[in-house]
Amino acid sequence: LKLLPKEVVSKTASVMEGFCRIDYPEVHSKQFMESEIAMSLAGWVAEELVYGPGDVSSGAASDILEATDSANKMIKEYGFGGLLALSIRHSDTVMNGRRVLHCEQDQDAQVSELIRKATAEARETLKNNWGLFVRVADYLKDNSRLHGEQLREMLAEEAPAVELRDKDHYY
Repeated sequence: LKLLPKEVVSKTASVMEGFCRIDYPEVHSKQFMESEIAMSLAGWVAEELVYGPGDVSSGAASDILEATDSANKMIKEYGFGGLLALSIRHSDTVMNGRRVLHCEQDQDAQVSELIRKATAEARETLKNNWGLFVRVADYLKDNSRLHGEQLREMLAEEAPAVELRDKDHYY
């Protein structure tokens, strides 16, 4: 994503879950959203890389839901799947006060492919930046918060070729 987080909060903090606080640009391109989905899946992928595929936890469930929701919106609402994906048939079926849309199988296949590619991107990014990943994880074991500037310093040492931007200078 190459967007500098304001703060990373780990489960060692007195909060229920860890999270990453980021200020996003107001307008999102297709590439930006694809990277955002990969970022959402990175925690699950990291568990798989560290513990093995049989020992991942349910801790990333909300991240997987967020990634799936974003992928569905990209294809089914924003038109990022092309004209075929926009061929949504309307129906008279109403559920909870909202019209139910019947989506073509092509859309679901495109969503699945988007999730598959984002998972592969997250895996490759983590593997290519393993030293930074381990350093951040080690820091967060003992500290509940990692601020953006601290992360920028770590990044400069571990992966100097990676350029992070803020929301006002993303595009």
